[in-house]
Amino acid sequence: MSNANKLLRSLLNIVLSILLVTSQTLVPAGVLAEVTTGQEYYSKLEYKVAKGYSNKFCNAIGIGVSVDGALKMAISENKQASFNPSLWFEIALNGNEEINNVDKDRLISLVSSEVVSKCGYPLGLAGEGGVEEFKLMFLTATNDVQE
Repeated sequence: MSNANKLLRSLLNIVLSILLVTSQTLVPAGVLAEVTTGQEYYSKLEYKVAKGYSNKFCNAIGIGVSVDGALKMAISENKQASFNPSLWFEIALNGNEEINNVDKDRLISLVSSEVVSKCGYPLGLAGEGGVEEFKLMFLTATNDVQE
């Protein structure tokens, strides 16, 4: 390798290293303490619990499970917080107490908003009307699963 190539390669490594370091220090990763959906603010814990439901529901829809089946699957798989990997750290620190104290109405609203946002279009769910329609489906499925 010529001296010019070695110098160019060294210079490129230095520039990339500086960019990497400054991007990590000058623009730190933000901490998500609250999430806004519309006018409501949700705690990080509420958001994690809701994501467990919405991710499982949308994934099931994506592989062809019916809406009713996907709802029942998502509800069943989230009955216990230990089934939601994003909550494992929270459970290890505080147990299930805080998770069990999450307001159910707020949770249903957030789950509904997440579902409509992520996979509502193929289901014909959009906007506030879609959120309200999904809330009703979610409540019905919750009652079916509990029986």
